[in-house]
Amino acid sequence: VTVYIQHIMDFNPVEDSSIGVQVICSSTVPEGYVIRELFGLVDELLVQPDPERNWQDNFRTSRSSNDARQLLLLTMDGKLRRQIGRKVTDLGGNVLLAYQTNLDFEDDFIIGRGRGTAARVEPVADNE
Repeated sequence: VTVYIQHIMDFNPVEDSSIGVQVICSSTVPEGYVIRELFGLVDELLVQPDPERNWQDNFRTSRSSNDARQLLLLTMDGKLRRQIGRKVTDLGGNVLLAYQTNLDFEDDFIIGRGRGTAARVEPVADNE
């Protein structure tokens, strides 16, 4: 007897995604593309408690505490990109130019700031 169970979720797993948004750290558009519309500055701020400042840190090894912090930094960076990318798509853009991320350690918190310029770019047509 074989039983298969399929779980159907009540939410869209890609609802928070920013599929289709290119994140470019440079302020120039790649060759072969032209800016059709600039929407302006988009930014995001995240605040998370620092795992190395947690009371449980007294019981953890320094390696596991550092691993927890590194994982948090990685997830914060990804979340910043997704949230800013979502703002770009809400504005009607498809590219984030001059993207910058800052991760600051302040007191018992890690503060992530991301910013860039939302734009809509298209490939250059042959007649342009």
